[in-house]
Amino acid sequence: EDRLKAIALCRRGFEKAAVSARLGRPERWVQKWWKQEPSLLKRPHGAQDRVFQKTPLDGFRDLELTRGLVRDPTLFDRLAREVHWRQGRVMTRDTETGELVLRFDKFGNTIAASRKVADCPKGIQALDDTLRMVFQRAGIRDPQARVVLNFYEDGAKTLNAHRHDYWTCLVSLGAPRVLQVDNRPYAMEDGDMIVFGTQMHGVPAMPSCTGGRISLVVFFHPDRDNLERRWRSVLWGEAAAEEDDVAQIGACCRSTSDADDPDAEALVAFNAALDAGATRDRRYWRRTNAELQFLEYPTLPEATVYTVGCGALAEADFLAGLARHGVQQLWDLRAPEVVRESLRSGLCEGHFH
Repeated sequence: EDRLKAIALCRRGFEKAAVSARLGRPERWVQKWWKQEPSLLKRPHGAQDRVFQKTPLDGFRDLELTRGLVRDPTLFDRLAREVHWRQGRVMTRDTETGELVLRFDKFGNTIAASRKVADCPKGIQALDDTLRMVFQRAGIRDPQARVVLNFYEDGAKTLNAHRHDYWTCLVSLGAPRVLQVDNRPYAMEDGDMIVFGTQMHGVPAMPSCTGGRISLVVFFHPDRDNLERRWRSVLWGEAAAEEDDVAQIGACCRSTSDADDPDAEALVAFNAALDAGATRDRRYWRRTNAELQFLEYPTLPEATVYTVGCGALAEADFLAGLARHGVQQLWDLRAPEVVRESLRSGLCEGHFH
């Protein structure tokens, strides 16, 4: 990320010495990177590498922490009591696509996670007010933004380190817990908000913590204004960023009821986030917990499924025959290596039995 920051500072007219000072890097290092084309930078390999390598450049940004954004001491207890919580399931990343999928044990069963989860509920006015303020404060204008909730009942409940290829805005409610972001611990207290990009993050165990914690999580893609502010710690300087935080907190965070209404785009995004039926056609976009962890999908239209053997028929002829009979979908259940061999040979003998 420092390379991207160096390029951003260069394009904004900063001198080499100033870039070096802001990034804490030698001028020789700045000279190497600051005039590079971002899209040509080679990415290092690391944890959850499939996600990291496919993340668009827009996915990278500074971490931004706002203390005491939410000032509603009753919100945690109300959500813990009124939300329909279910035991979460362990998820993993598809090795081919990077998509978030369920993880199964050797017997084909899903694996219980330690935390509880929920999709964004309706009818809790205090939660709606809080989320409306969060969308405004974080500048979330993505009409496909997704809101989920996590419940850690005590310090033994954890979340393994992972990363996303989109931005995350997280509000912590309840007992203080550590959020680990790129191996750096951040003590999240009641009402704190944190925004970050594709950084690795997770919730480690805190055996001494007996209280519960709820995280309100908004997944979203940035717009132009978000991207203008993503390197704020180096573009504005740490002091300026902190002063801006204080000013904005004083203006909009006295309580959820006093918060300014969102701008038009943020309001559209907020309303869409609460609408389970809103269109979300982004490829591999984060699904609801009901869909992703509990396989509860909307009712699908009826379909007729055929199985067929094709013997030594060439695949092109086989597919042409399916098209003549009006077959619209074909599910290939072969292993990837079998598919590759079949494509090389041009035959699908032994494919179906």
